[in-house]
Amino acid sequence: MFPDAPLFAAGVQRRLDRAWALRRGLIGVAGVAGGLIAAVQFVGSNFTERVDLILTDLTQRMHWVEGWVSQRTGWQVDPHALPMGGEAIWLVAGLAAMGLALLAARVFETF
Repeated sequence: MFPDAPLFAAGVQRRLDRAWALRRGLIGVAGVAGGLIAAVQFVGSNFTERVDLILTDLTQRMHWVEGWVSQRTGWQVDPHALPMGGEAIWLVAGLAAMGLALLAARVFETF
């Protein structure tokens, strides 16, 4: 062991810390750039029009299902008679997605 070992170790640690700070900065800049690119592509993809088409199609299919059920059973299906609105359904779907993401994180944490 050399007499200047602590000084040498401190210099190496300082360079490593500087390199990690640079990496973190570059990763942050790349993340912001990627987020901006994704936002521009999202806005340019006519997303709202696509969602509107999908919702229109789902509404038409729901009306078809309502007609089919009322023809077969004689029951009148009223989607407004449900004890919850569309917001509750989306909330449950979002919570289920978050639960799956947390489960996946827990599973991958063990590997």
